[in-house]
Amino acid sequence: MKFDYVVLPSALSIQFQGGFSAKTVEVHLSCDSDVNTSVIHPEDNNSVQKFTLNGHQSSLVKLVFKDLTDFFGRIIIYKLDILGMHSS
Repeated sequence: MKFDYVVLPSALSIQFQGGFSAKTVEVHLSCDSDVNTSVIHPEDNNSVQKFTLNGHQSSLVKLVFKDLTDFFGRIIIYKLDILGMHSS
């Protein structure tokens, strides 16, 4: 996700379909050449899950889904929100 301005993300909210999720998600927050990576471990269920992010200033958020629970490598995301605010 690319933003037109610098943001300060504070949390990631995600909802998978159970059975079609990732056990590990790398969250890459970058601004210019500075990249900060966090790793989250969602549960394999249908609930909305919220993860705190480190609040690194970003203009680009990249999610890398690893260790998928589906044998064919499919994931289904019903809801994805990046929570935070504009950076000053």
